[in-house]
Amino acid sequence: MKYHSGSGSCACSDSVSGSDSCPSSVSGFRPSSGSGSGSGSGSGSGTCACSDSCPSSGPGSVSGSGSGSSSGFRPCSGPGSCSGSGNGFGSGSGSGSDSVNNWRKWEKLNIKLAKEKNHLTFMCRCRDNDIIPNGLRLKTPVYTKQARRIGEKASRALIRERIAFHRHSKAKLEQSISAIEETIRSKVTCSDDFNRIKSSVIRSHTIVDHATKKQHMTKLEKLKKIAPTRTPLQPIRAVVNLSKRQLSASEETILNKGLNFATSTKRINNMDIVAPIEEATSHINREHAEELRWKVRHALERAKPPKANTTKEELAAINNLKQDGSIIILPADKGNTTVVMDKKEYDHKMNSIVTDGSYTKLKKDPTPACERKLTKLLKKNKDKEQLTDAQYRKLSQHHSKLPHMYGLPKVHKTNVPLRPIVSCRGSACHPLSQFLVKIINPLSGKTPTYVKNSAHFVSLVQAMRPSPNMQMVSFDVVSLFTNVPTTEALSIVRTRLESDDTLPERTTIPTDDIMELLTFCVTTTAFQLGDDYYQQTEGMAMGSPLSPVIANIYMEHFEELALQTAPLKPSLWLRYVDDTFVLWDHREDITPFLDHLNSLRPSIQFTMETEVDNKLPFLDVQVEKSEEAFRTSVYRKPTATDRYLNFKSHHPDTVKKGNPVPTTHGPS
Repeated sequence: MKYHSGSGSCACSDSVSGSDSCPSSVSGFRPSSGSGSGSGSGSGSGTCACSDSCPSSGPGSVSGSGSGSSSGFRPCSGPGSCSGSGNGFGSGSGSGSDSVNNWRKWEKLNIKLAKEKNHLTFMCRCRDNDIIPNGLRLKTPVYTKQARRIGEKASRALIRERIAFHRHSKAKLEQSISAIEETIRSKVTCSDDFNRIKSSVIRSHTIVDHATKKQHMTKLEKLKKIAPTRTPLQPIRAVVNLSKRQLSASEETILNKGLNFATSTKRINNMDIVAPIEEATSHINREHAEELRWKVRHALERAKPPKANTTKEELAAINNLKQDGSIIILPADKGNTTVVMDKKEYDHKMNSIVTDGSYTKLKKDPTPACERKLTKLLKKNKDKEQLTDAQYRKLSQHHSKLPHMYGLPKVHKTNVPLRPIVSCRGSACHPLSQFLVKIINPLSGKTPTYVKNSAHFVSLVQAMRPSPNMQMVSFDVVSLFTNVPTTEALSIVRTRLESDDTLPERTTIPTDDIMELLTFCVTTTAFQLGDDYYQQTEGMAMGSPLSPVIANIYMEHFEELALQTAPLKPSLWLRYVDDTFVLWDHREDITPFLDHLNSLRPSIQFTMETEVDNKLPFLDVQVEKSEEAFRTSVYRKPTATDRYLNFKSHHPDTVKKGNPVPTTHGPS
């Protein structure tokens, strides 16, 4: 392979003769091939016999072949026949067309890569801006609202698939470009020549890149104009600062991400993965265990730490908030708002709850005595063969912890009172409570006043027809769980168990033993607040798995008694736990009915809310009364923030994709 430069006649180190074509209309490295005879090597001169004149507006090449062949690239400059001294690269036999094909292939692949990168960027911007390109927008044969949703969902799935396709194509192109670049580098020994070839390829890549980028930007702007506009709204009071501390911008930003936001790890802790895997391998045969270990090891070797999902300023803000002992950060009672309070104010409000409420202070931790009594009860049932060995081991507790009380601030109320919650997870009675819930839960939900969920409520209300005098009213029980009369509630549960024909299908434990276990769980209400121990003397604990079930059973009994003894009865009474929706179709005022409800049991007191402008919220449903029917729509409480799990949180994608898509957009 020879490299020639100069103008006029071509003086080469080999004698060359034959018929060559020297197309010089395109700038670059050009091949020419001919047939004839040529021999020798050295410093002699030869003449270039071309089939036509060689007007060179740019580089070209001349080669000839005889008994052997010589080929290569030759940049020519100047018009006329070529002459000059040859400073060649390479020698011997080969094909000039192969080298040029490699160069042209390199150039074409780079042009494809430029287009592929811009296609990928365009699709990613469409995804991020919630824009569906016309080519991926599916037209549904059915023109309904649900069909449109299905079409949009499928179109977004196609966008994600298209992004994955472009990423795969981009990776393959980069591999091919790298391989062909190495091939050309190995054949071109002169670095200056290789750099000139590479510059030509980069120039072509840049031209196509700019043109494609401009085309996609124009297309994206057009799609943005015709796309449906969505007004982004910031969450309502996503962070409420009730403390004396002035939050910095970084502290506000990280708190806005939510208390369930998980920061990404800087490194992968292999022991956290290997330890449970080793535990699992003890339950399978040796061959499968070794295969599992090899797969886990192979995966860990390839694993890389996730990208950081917080800035350095945000990480510093987290540390600063942790180290500040004068504040406490906790979620609000409703709306998923993050609340920052002074620790002293929080402690004062919590101490007021246990001082003024139905609580008794204990001298020591009652957990050991509770565990001993629990073991005695479980062993008695196991000896009667009413519990299996597996159930006995699962329900028995050792080294358990005492439930602890904490408060959730009600930011929507004056003076921000706290709702006391007793966390029973990890306590001695928690597994037994969950076991008993499965036994007594079927006892509730069988009355005509029962509301399962919002969808069930909507179906019941829409079946009603309003009358001219009908009034919508909502009743709410004040602190139901902590005010349920436990003795009366347990008596109601016993009566229902004794009349339940399906009880043997759920358990072999007789009613007397169920009630003994149930009474033990309900009356074991000790908890810890700070360094002190307390016992709740009345009602059910807020946080026990049994509390909502027993409270619901009790309220079914209470409402039956209230409706039977009421002088005037509502035309509709629907209840969900402690919230009641009532249609009052009497000319008389409803206030006496409220007084009747509050007179039945001293601890069960109701508050009342009446309709405003023919509208009344219940659960998350807004009920509107018209002359013909009841209309329903989604009700958003004033405390709603539309803040769910932040998508940048270090959670599995399956968890984040299960989140609902809000109509408003929270902080990123």
